[in-house]
Amino acid sequence: SNSNDFRTFEYCTGQFIDHVQKEVSTGVKRSDTLRAYTSYISMINKYCIENKIKLNLVLEFNKSFVVKYLDWIYFERKNSPRTYNNHLGFIGGFIY
Repeated sequence: SNSNDFRTFEYCTGQFIDHVQKEVSTGVKRSDTLRAYTSYISMINKYCIENKIKLNLVLEFNKSFVVKYLDWIYFERKNSPRTYNNHLGFIGGFIY
């Protein structure tokens, strides 16, 4: 396993947002992208709070977690397929 697996989810999302902020400041990404990514992360945190899930290490952000989260977005929150796909796309970029 990778030593990054043992970093906290909070640390990794913070690093991710810092990286995107730098990309916005250099014109690589739009500020709208930063706003959207921040929103996706806060929605993941909201899911954890509502479902009493403690997401400590980033390795716990796995396929099983993501499937349940996306089901929550689509079935519980009754979001559109487009919103579901946006969240899925964000997660793909975040994990990569």
